[in-house]
Amino acid sequence: MWDPALAELAWRDRLDVVLLDLPGHGDAAPGEPETVQDLASATLAALDASMGLGPVVVAGVSLGGAIAVECARLNGSIAGIASFASALHFGTARGWAQLEAAAQADQTAAFDPTGTTRGWFTNGFIASQPHAVARAMHDLARVDVGSYVACCRALSRYDARGRVAALETRGIAVGGAADVATPAAQMRMLAREAPGFRYHELPGAHLAVIENASEAAWYLDQLLDATIGEERGGAQR
Repeated sequence: MWDPALAELAWRDRLDVVLLDLPGHGDAAPGEPETVQDLASATLAALDASMGLGPVVVAGVSLGGAIAVECARLNGSIAGIASFASALHFGTARGWAQLEAAAQADQTAAFDPTGTTRGWFTNGFIASQPHAVARAMHDLARVDVGSYVACCRALSRYDARGRVAALETRGIAVGGAADVATPAAQMRMLAREAPGFRYHELPGAHLAVIENASEAAWYLDQLLDATIGEERGGAQR
């Protein structure tokens, strides 16, 4: 998911990147987290060796964006948060139950490839970048079903509305103008409630970080400049 945007940041020779897969996704072992906070705690544990080496910025898309926010809520030393196409609260109990049932019945997270494709990408991107779309669908089909359902249940329980006002971490909330899965209004809400966050918008759908990788990288770059610059200033003083 992050490869296209990270390619735009390859010139940053002082940037160390740690890529983490959700349980049962990509190369990660299967797992059944109960809450988004569980996933945030696991993320912080994975980043533990990096925490003392310099400013740490946590970025994520959708569930990953919520994990990033929870990392900052659990650890005040996180320097920056980048939340893309995410929310403070996701969907309805009925909607999640239907999604879980479909995944379990078909024994694949990719039970609705046509609907998912249209939710993740705009029609223009689907037509012009079929290989990128096919890769995303292939990755989804490889996800462990039990882990996928557990992540869905964690999201169904997640509600951070009214709980981010105390966050002092600098952050960006980036919405997709054509996102129907987590509408851009959700990201505007995060930016309003978290005082250190700014709202930005990409023209793509739910996976605008792939569809508009250059723009996503630009927003990440600005956040990195702000957080790393701030830390350097503190060190000089």
